[in-house]
Amino acid sequence: MKERKQQLSKPLNRPYRKNTHRYRLIMMYINMFFVLFIAAFIVVGIIFTFTGKRKYHDEGVSYYRSGEYELAINSFKKSLGKDQWFSEKLDVDTMMYTADCYMQLGDFDSALTIYEGIKTNYAKKNYDDRQLDKCISMVNALISFENGDYSYTVTKAIANAVENDHPELNLYLAACYEQNGDLDSMYNAYNAYEAAFGKNAYLCNRYATYYVEKREYNRALDYVNDGLSFDDPEFNDGLLRLRIRCLSCLGEYDKAYEYAKEYVKSHPNDAEAKENLMFLATRVTTDDTTVYELYYGVPGADNENKGNLEKQEN
Repeated sequence: MKERKQQLSKPLNRPYRKNTHRYRLIMMYINMFFVLFIAAFIVVGIIFTFTGKRKYHDEGVSYYRSGEYELAINSFKKSLGKDQWFSEKLDVDTMMYTADCYMQLGDFDSALTIYEGIKTNYAKKNYDDRQLDKCISMVNALISFENGDYSYTVTKAIANAVENDHPELNLYLAACYEQNGDLDSMYNAYNAYEAAFGKNAYLCNRYATYYVEKREYNRALDYVNDGLSFDDPEFNDGLLRLRIRCLSCLGEYDKAYEYAKEYVKSHPNDAEAKENLMFLATRVTTDDTTVYELYYGVPGADNENKGNLEKQEN
């Protein structure tokens, strides 16, 4: 009995105590790691906040999305001008936005400088290398386009850029196709642009010109009228001249004559328009002598001039 009590009074041999202690030690280290990680995250967040880098980046993105590209560039430059730890990815993103702003403004050289700067100065982990190469190929093609190169290589590079989520470049692609005489592909590129951004006076002008080339004058007139409804001063004159041409080709000389007379009144120095007006004057029956005043720029010019013009036509 005594021996039994002595045996029970001895401390039990519990080997799991060492394991428990080790577990607690590991957990303590893990918790310390998480605390340090969270603290570092908070510190970096504070640095980001107080340097203003993220603020100017977000401000630039807001301007970019609203189409205010010059303001966006100013904000992006402010962001890039702020020194900050661990900001490489943010800086690359800012630079990509900046390059795209220059693209939208047609400053392809500045865009190329930025793209090449990213490739030279930043590790590949901070950007999509394949995507960046596509951007460089695209901007090189556009620079070639601006220099009058409409070759297959340039056209193909722009087509690839369109497929790579740049539908605005369909205008350049259409111009390449037109220069290469592929009018149907030109038309399709304009259609793709319209699908992305809607119809405008410029597109109507190009559509009308396309149908004039195909001698489908009634369809061309439909686009002329659509284009004139936008009342865009940059393209109104071209559309008015197309209307006169279409009506003349359709044999509707009376209408063409009236429109030509109106055009010359507002464009007295357009020699080609004046010659066209006098041609139409020989195709209509009218006692209106003001057309000769418009042509010669001399008040009182009369039917004697008309007779001379008709002889010249014959």
